[in-house]
Amino acid sequence: MENPYSAPRSEAPAEDAFVRSSRWVRHVGFLAAAQMVVGALEALLGIAGTAMGVLIAVAVGRGVPGAAGVPPATLWMGAGFYLAIGLAGLATGGLRIFAGIRNLKYRGRVLGIVALSLGLLTAVTVFCAPTSIALLIYGLIVYLDSDVAKAFDMGNQGLPPHEIRARLSA
Repeated sequence: MENPYSAPRSEAPAEDAFVRSSRWVRHVGFLAAAQMVVGALEALLGIAGTAMGVLIAVAVGRGVPGAAGVPPATLWMGAGFYLAIGLAGLATGGLRIFAGIRNLKYRGRVLGIVALSLGLLTAVTVFCAPTSIALLIYGLIVYLDSDVAKAFDMGNQGLPPHEIRARLSA
């Protein structure tokens, strides 16, 4: 006699489990594109921050009067802050773009993880925090999947992306 409270049995073939687990391989292209878009935005932020820091430093260096009663040391700190944010944005943005381009060909998995992790540096601007945190979580789920690791191993051996996807979904 069968237990009426037991879970229903699945009649799905065993290979479906592999196809379901390799679905993360299809996310690598989207993740790479997202890395490049966020990297471009961070680079733009970096350009703006660096320019602002340089402008403040030049203005203070030439003796241009600031706001009433603001000591020059405070203006120098502001210039340093903008330069630090700008240079961090340029560095992480450039790294994300480079990693995204490599990841499109299933190369540089560790580079992608490093780019995601270092992208949190720009979270201090608050502007990039939501996308950096969300992309880090999503990216780690994708990059740490065992089938994605196999795909990157195949990519490092020189297989083209379409062949990697065909082998892992067949």
